[in-house]
Amino acid sequence: QQVVEVVGDAARERSERFEFLRPEELFVKFLLLLTAILGYAEMLAENPDDPEATARYARTILSAAEQGAELTRRILSTTRKERMQVGPLDLNAVIRTALELLDRTIPKSIEVVVRLDEKLPSVIGNRSQLQQVIVNLAVNARDAMPQGGKLVITTQWTDGEELPATTPARPVDGYVKMCISDTGHGMDAETRQKIFDPFFTTKESGKGTGLGLFIVHTVVANHGGAINIYSEPGEGTHFSVYLPATTEAVKEEQGPAQAGELGGCGTILVIDDEPDILELCKDLLPSLGYQVLTAGSGAEGTALYLAKSGEISLVLLDLIMPHMGGETVFRALKAHRHDVKVLLSSGYSPDGYEGIDTLIGEGVAGFISKPFSRKAIGSAIRKALAPDAGASAPAH
Repeated sequence: QQVVEVVGDAARERSERFEFLRPEELFVKFLLLLTAILGYAEMLAENPDDPEATARYARTILSAAEQGAELTRRILSTTRKERMQVGPLDLNAVIRTALELLDRTIPKSIEVVVRLDEKLPSVIGNRSQLQQVIVNLAVNARDAMPQGGKLVITTQWTDGEELPATTPARPVDGYVKMCISDTGHGMDAETRQKIFDPFFTTKESGKGTGLGLFIVHTVVANHGGAINIYSEPGEGTHFSVYLPATTEAVKEEQGPAQAGELGGCGTILVIDDEPDILELCKDLLPSLGYQVLTAGSGAEGTALYLAKSGEISLVLLDLIMPHMGGETVFRALKAHRHDVKVLLSSGYSPDGYEGIDTLIGEGVAGFISKPFSRKAIGSAIRKALAPDAGASAPAH
């Protein structure tokens, strides 16, 4: 018996039902990270004269903060509250990277067989999200084989003819098909019908959140793909993931920006209703060579810009603020000076960042997600200050 799951509207409905505040495990993870940050920050404040300890505490704080940021991004992207950055990808390369991450989690009792088509076309996707799909499916297969077995991963091109007629319009370039199968205990019909539901798990209490396959389902839906499942009790499980193929070439990844490439000059007006963000920018941006002006509200920031627009090179503008949000502020600044440079920033948007493209079309020079690192904000500012940033906006 074969069960076919074509993800589309159904996945979006499941996504809308996803309340990420429910899984206690996510909160526990956040609390552990905050414990490390608070504890080491306190010791850092109490022992400022010990260079070795200071460096170690700072590294621990940085690592915990990066983990917290990544965890938040995964939650937001899964619930479609974060703008997904996509581009042409080599799925085979994504699989190989995921397998490296899985190397220590797959026991030697499980034989891993990988057969990848080296002539595979590219897919348009988000690298980290597709990597998460592979990891989740592989871990699910591992857990289905506690006594050992075989995990097989393959890739190939297909026109998608095996998918049901109800599948949305097939892409012109066909699909890249990734199959992940195991020789585990398999699933009965009732389980197969529920595996993509959020918080559904067959594992005992404390052994799983029931989010792994839900995340797989949602990510594939967001990529315009489909999932085909074959499973029977005692006969293992076979997942086939279909992702739209493209003839677009994979772009070479650029290395991390060097310290000397991050700095600049000029005055940046930071408009944000979070005092901690304003304080951070007061300390961080001068280290990159910029002078800083700050405003704690949209109205205050607008008034400050109108008074000193001739001195301000860039406005770092929070998207979500009470009373006068970033969109309104941007249009007010634009009305005063058509060539204003604005870099939008936010950690969360109720609209899922859907309006960002419109604002960029109107002349916004860029967008950066919170939390941002020194390298990330330095690079974003440099790009926003480039002569062609925001050039698509019509002149007034």
